[in-house]
Amino acid sequence: MAITHTRTLQRVEVYPERNLMVVYVDTFDDPEDDLLPSSSNKIIHIPFNSDVSSHLQMVQDVAAGAWTNISVSLAESNPE
Repeated sequence: MAITHTRTLQRVEVYPERNLMVVYVDTFDDPEDDLLPSSSNKIIHIPFNSDVSSHLQMVQDVAAGAWTNISVSLAESNPE
């Protein structure tokens, strides 16, 4: 059988300068191979306002939220 590759999103971190760190888990498997599955992390650093169209929709959504200029005062965010 052929080796299969699966990529899952583990996490997206947003840093104060609004750069992103995306961590994927790549899993390789072959049901006929005793040494598989094998997993490894793939870490990608994405600078502010970069093209993220090749990433999963979740990463695109986090980038859109992090890279949107929103000014909210503390009073507006905590209405009483």
